[in-house]
Amino acid sequence: MDYRSEHQEASRAASYDKGFDSGYDGYVWTGPETKIIRRVLAARNGSERHADLACGTGRVAGLAARFTDHVDGFDGSPAMLALERRRTEHLRNVQFHSIDLTEVDRLRWSYDSVSAFRLFLNADDHIRRAVARVAHASLKDGGILVANIHCVRPSPVALIYALD
Repeated sequence: MDYRSEHQEASRAASYDKGFDSGYDGYVWTGPETKIIRRVLAARNGSERHADLACGTGRVAGLAARFTDHVDGFDGSPAMLALERRRTEHLRNVQFHSIDLTEVDRLRWSYDSVSAFRLFLNADDHIRRAVARVAHASLKDGGILVANIHCVRPSPVALIYALD
């Protein structure tokens, strides 16, 4: 299954989201990923516009909203965005946009910071390249890209974690 169609169904999106409740994905989210976001965005002093690319179910966008004035989350899956809207409905500084990031050259607005978590590790090469171009074109001068490269559940490192 290709990266863009992987989470189109509501049941797949819910399964993806539930995966962060425990196990290796839960550890990565509550540990290194959360620390990266807090450390980078808190250091930028908060008065910013942030874009979360391939925002999925809103974990990163919701956390980024604590440190920035405005967050736009972009994803190509309506099922993922539906979960994100529920997760962040209490936040007034977050908006969501359904978009295929491989079909645009840049986003409508310019951003002080852009995040893309899990996309660069998991997506097909042409999608990674397209999203990297969009991120670059949409960042303000001096803006920062916040991304991560980590292991996924089927990896040997994840297996070691599961056995620990």
